[in-house]
Amino acid sequence: MSDTLPRNSRMSRKVRNVLGKALGAPALEDKHSRLKQIEKLDPVDDCVEVYRLFVDDFKASSAFAVTGGLFVTFAVPRISRILTQSRQFEDAIQKRLVDTVLLDFHYHESGFVPGIGRDSIRRVNEMHRQYDIHPEDYVFIGCWEAVSYIWYAETYGWRPVTAKEKLAAVAFAKLRGRHMYGGEKKMPYPDTLEEMKTFCAEYLDAQIAYEPQNKRLGETLVEYVLKDYPKILHRPIQAFFFSVGPDDRLITNCGFDLPSPLAKKISRKVMRLYAKLDPMPGGLTSLAQDLVAKEYPDGYQVDLLGTHVNACPRARMSADDKSTVAMTPAASVPAQ
Repeated sequence: MSDTLPRNSRMSRKVRNVLGKALGAPALEDKHSRLKQIEKLDPVDDCVEVYRLFVDDFKASSAFAVTGGLFVTFAVPRISRILTQSRQFEDAIQKRLVDTVLLDFHYHESGFVPGIGRDSIRRVNEMHRQYDIHPEDYVFIGCWEAVSYIWYAETYGWRPVTAKEKLAAVAFAKLRGRHMYGGEKKMPYPDTLEEMKTFCAEYLDAQIAYEPQNKRLGETLVEYVLKDYPKILHRPIQAFFFSVGPDDRLITNCGFDLPSPLAKKISRKVMRLYAKLDPMPGGLTSLAQDLVAKEYPDGYQVDLLGTHVNACPRARMSADDKSTVAMTPAASVPAQ
């Protein structure tokens, strides 16, 4: 059957197989299986499932959406001041990253019904209540996720993003906003993807600016990403990291120089090559799974993830008390 494929399709599949074997990312038997599931679902009523399937289908394409999301918080002084005040990012970056990944994963995977998904969003809300966060910042972060994931999928993805997936991304953002402290109860979310794009653009025009703490946060993240690579590779990896995102202002307002146009062109070609790994199996990536196991070798409790600046009662539990809260083994989180 492969002999009947166009030459470019055969080459793409060959490249994908080589990349998949090298990176330990097995291919799905039916690459359109998630899309077939999405077609049977309602983008609003079933937005949690549709959005999860969409994100899983473009996992390699959107691999840098999380780090891009971090940089957007660094580049907005109103947010970066709070991050610096907490000291959680600079003093315990791996724990901060792992906890963020786990909390996000559980409510994206399970939604907001009773269970681990609702427990995770409650833990996020407990953290947010500890800081004076402007309602507009909550709305921006919620909209930015939807807008940026669509951008990564459309820029690097292996197939077109469907209208139903775009509707679900918006519906999921609004649903999460209704469950989020400081979300839709304090400021309504835009109703369409185009309105979200406009909101994000206007927000960045008004709020993005360089302040010294922006660079300290950015340097902390970059140093963490580069720490396991030989020093000779640091510059090209950083150039790649700074080239594949949706808005150069996130880089410059964190005090970094932009890569050259040639470096950016090469980096985006490399990103498109990497994106040929899609569609990948669901769950956390093997890299994220390894980080979870490293940070929590004996498992973790959702109630104890994240920051506890005001030492809430759950954070002060004794060793005996902790046995009453369900432990989630690190190995139980689905991996690709």
